[in-house]
Amino acid sequence: MLEDDLFTDAISEIRDWCHEQWESSPIDDVKGRENLRIMIGVVNRFEKIFATHVETGKLALKQISDIEERRKRLRLLRRSA
Repeated sequence: MLEDDLFTDAISEIRDWCHEQWESSPIDDVKGRENLRIMIGVVNRFEKIFATHVETGKLALKQISDIEERRKRLRLLRRSA
């Protein structure tokens, strides 16, 4: 999901747009530049939080899969005993 082209393209486009706006902004537009800096920070934070959620979900799925596998093995052991 994190490597999906739609996701990575959207994040890149937002970052690129912010950088382009910052580079073309007047030097005395301190407020506008600060807002762009905040926007880039929000995008970075979103990406980190989203990645954590995805990774946590993957970890949870792996843990569920491991538990199910252990249960299958236990059932097989009980049947053969």
